[in-house]
Amino acid sequence: MSNNININGILLLDKPKDVTSNKILQTIKRMFHANKAGHTGTLDPIATGMLPICFGYACKFSKYLLSDSKTYVATFKLGETTDTFDIEGKVLQTRTVKQFNTEEILQVINQFVGDIQQTPPKFSAIKHKGQPLYKLARKNIEVEIPSRNVTISKINLLSWNNPLLSVEISCSKGTYIRSLANDIGEVLGCGAHIVQLHRTFCDYFKSHPMYDMPAIEQNAATQIEKILLPVEHAFCALPKLTLTPQEKQHLWHGRKAEIELADMQDGLYSMYENSIFLGVCMLQENTFVDVTFYNPNFM
Repeated sequence: MSNNININGILLLDKPKDVTSNKILQTIKRMFHANKAGHTGTLDPIATGMLPICFGYACKFSKYLLSDSKTYVATFKLGETTDTFDIEGKVLQTRTVKQFNTEEILQVINQFVGDIQQTPPKFSAIKHKGQPLYKLARKNIEVEIPSRNVTISKINLLSWNNPLLSVEISCSKGTYIRSLANDIGEVLGCGAHIVQLHRTFCDYFKSHPMYDMPAIEQNAATQIEKILLPVEHAFCALPKLTLTPQEKQHLWHGRKAEIELADMQDGLYSMYENSIFLGVCMLQENTFVDVTFYNPNFM
C-alpha cells in the first residue's frame, strides 16, 4: 500500500549541476512522498538554477508555467564548436579568436535580440517522428531539424575575457541557449559553445526565492509548507476576474455562454470568488477559450 500523500503547491528548486531535470524531480517526489509531481521546463544537465516543480493540483497549471519567459546567465567559450553546443560534447572544430573589443561583441549579440529564427541542437529532447533527436544523434542518424520562431527580449553583456563571454539573456519559451551560443560564435567567425548556464528566474516567479537541495532536505520531513509556494502566488501579476457563485457554477459545468463579459482584454486572468482563488482562464474576444480550475472541492 502506498504511503504517498497529497501535496499541493510549487517548489522553486535551485537545480544542481550534472543531473537531469527528470532525475532531480523523481528524487524530490520520493523525498516528499508526493502522489503527483512534475517540472515546468527542462534544464540541461550542465545547467543550474530555477526549476519550478508542481505538486498535486498545481500540476494542472503546468501549461501556463511552461509558456513563461525565462532569464539566464550564460558563459560561452569562443574558438571551439562541439556537437552538443556545450562543454559536454565532442569538439568538432577549433579556431583562432581575434581580440574583439566590447563594441564588436555588442554589435554581434544585438543582432539576436527580437523575434528570430532558431534551429534547436540535434542533441535535444525535441522529437522527430516520435523519436527524441538526441537518441537519433547518438546513432549518427542525420535528420533535418526545422527552425522555429523564438523571442529574445534582451542580451546584456556581463563580461568579455577572451575566450570567455558572459551574458544575461531573457527569452521566450522554446529558446535554446546552446543554439544561441553556437549562432553567435558563427557570426563572430570563431565558433562557440556553452561552458556554464544558470537560469536566474522564470518571470512568474521573479520575486520568489529558490531552494537548493540541502534546504529542501532540511524542510522535507516536517516543514514542507514552509518551502512550497501556493499556486495563486504564481499568477498574482495577472489581472483578476471575479466571479459570482452562479457564474462559477456555470463555468464549472461548461456553460460559458451564460456568463456575460464586456470590454475585456484578451489574455490570461486569475479567477476569484471573493478572496478564494479558483483558477486561471484565457479570454479571447470576451469569450472563455480555456479554463483551468484549481480545486474541485471549491465547487
